[in-house]
Amino acid sequence: MRTELQKEAVWQKQYKDDVSKVRHLLAEIAADLSAQMGIDIQIRDLPISAGIRPVNPETYELYLKGKHYLSKSTFQDWNKGLVYFQEAVERNPADPYAYSGLAEAYIMLGHSLMPPPDVLPKAEAAAKRAIQLDSTNAEGWAALAHYHTYFGWDWQLADYAFKRANELNPNMAYNHYHRAWYLALFGKMNEAIVEHKLAEELDPFTPLHSAWLGELYRWVGLYEEGLAETEKAAQTERDYALSLFIEGRILFDQGKTEQALETLRRAGEINVGWKYMGYGPVLIRKGNIKEAKGIIAEIESLPKTPFGSLCLAILYAELSDFDNYFKWIENAKGHAWYPWIRVMTDNSDLKKDPRFLELIRELNLPDPAPLEFDLDAL
Repeated sequence: MRTELQKEAVWQKQYKDDVSKVRHLLAEIAADLSAQMGIDIQIRDLPISAGIRPVNPETYELYLKGKHYLSKSTFQDWNKGLVYFQEAVERNPADPYAYSGLAEAYIMLGHSLMPPPDVLPKAEAAAKRAIQLDSTNAEGWAALAHYHTYFGWDWQLADYAFKRANELNPNMAYNHYHRAWYLALFGKMNEAIVEHKLAEELDPFTPLHSAWLGELYRWVGLYEEGLAETEKAAQTERDYALSLFIEGRILFDQGKTEQALETLRRAGEINVGWKYMGYGPVLIRKGNIKEAKGIIAEIESLPKTPFGSLCLAILYAELSDFDNYFKWIENAKGHAWYPWIRVMTDNSDLKKDPRFLELIRELNLPDPAPLEFDLDAL
């Protein structure tokens, strides 16, 4: 601990213990810090102390490696994380943290360009197993919330699981990040931005927290704030395609079409998914229909995937070709982003189409409505 003005240490202590007791050590540190601030807290009173389990050093190292790779931004990294969690589960099938990490790995892979076909049931099963092994495991509840947000579509259970996870551990940045997108799905933009900012504050070194916060700012027209966030992300990770994708979308909304196209082109060169989802739609809006149709033909020539189908649906929506939109959106239901068609569809005529409204009702979501946002309340 240090004083704010003098920057001098007013209290310090070294801790040394066996790695198997690392979670108990965290509770001890919290109690000691509280005591220095005049707050008398016993370790047994802290939420973190509830059901403290000894840590297997070998599987804990695998768990930490898995978490490291999940914090990155590519399919290859997420797959590496999955392998570490699978090994942790094999070595200690009674470890709830290994299962919660395994669930998160499957969920992240569900966000990729080519999600493995069996990730959804495996994600749900791993999350439930984590909770069965330890009902006070915040990460297990978080994984269950994330599963139902992206794939299970049980919104009431997702809301409960988010809140339960935060009660058990309010400092999980990634849980606040995912809850922000849960709130955005329902158009609650003030709450979503607050949650996303909290995720960034808790973990400022994960660039997707900054980049995707920039996208939420774009949704409500706060373009300068959004660009500031994409710049933060770019400083954290060089040639970060996601940051370029969101920056390009903001630039287009600002009317800087040529700059936007160049930025989105660069994003697509690094990650072809952003070529399909970012560069193609802007080409259509600029009137470059021939080049955009070339991108459509490119995607249609590839093996059919939920992500590719989602991109095709978005491109056909931009062309106001609704029949082809509904042809492709059916196959997009296996992708994590599918529920957000409720809020990311800009074509007002499409949103009035009875077929679109039926898709939204299948998701158990309210009919499309304007985003709820109050700048003064932010």
